[in-house]
Amino acid sequence: PFLQDKRFVGRRDDLEKLHSLMKRDAPIGVSAVTGMGGIGKTQLAVEYAYRHRADYPGGVYWVNAAADWQAELARLASKVGIRDLSSAEHERERWLARAFVEYLGQHAGALLIFDNVEDPLELQNVSRDIVPGQLPCRLLLTTRRQTPTFPMVDVRALDEADALRLLLDTPTRRSLLEGGTAEELATARSICKTLGYLPLALVLASAHLDKSPRITLAGYLQGIAKHGALLVTDHAKVDPRELATQHAKAVRATLEEQWAALRREDARQVLQ
Repeated sequence: PFLQDKRFVGRRDDLEKLHSLMKRDAPIGVSAVTGMGGIGKTQLAVEYAYRHRADYPGGVYWVNAAADWQAELARLASKVGIRDLSSAEHERERWLARAFVEYLGQHAGALLIFDNVEDPLELQNVSRDIVPGQLPCRLLLTTRRQTPTFPMVDVRALDEADALRLLLDTPTRRSLLEGGTAEELATARSICKTLGYLPLALVLASAHLDKSPRITLAGYLQGIAKHGALLVTDHAKVDPRELATQHAKAVRATLEEQWAALRREDARQVLQ
């Protein structure tokens, strides 16, 4: 459902490790991209799908695992042209989901991406009508949870150089990457550090700065110091359609779990 991100930076080692895991000589190659919200799990999976689509002749299919899995598989059945006009309406979704599983078995070398899995162990739950971990295809999942059940690629924050490129590589700020003063570049690095080198936060900040060329990097950093990084970045009013993975959630919502887990006010101030 996503376009390839032309501004994708870094992650070469992660992509190579992921592809190595996906090529394992096993009936089903199961790999997981994991990390905190906004760290770039979905974007890494998207980039992997585009770079390696030729390695999966059976097709690449995307499941929003935060939604109902049966409904998602039924949707994919319709996408590949499977129709059911005979089943009763309340049985149609189940029939389509099963038909898509059969379709995967008939098209060798398929890749199924389960994005945003809440509990990876549910992929092996044999009490389900369809067990994702037993599907006749390669399976890649993204999740926030660590589990020893599957090989994991642990996605971390961007390094400083890639974060700087993500922040400044826009029409109105690109010149700073090559001809910016030492002071401007130092300020840009401070913004990246303050935002925790978190890709989602950096993309939002970058889009906001690009739309507002009158705002200096120093002024933006001062706004963060005065109001907090979460508030300044969230209020950037960036259209989610401009983001590579079209996330409607902004940074505060992305970090909601971590925020809710903190009980002390000083700890919340640190996160903000």
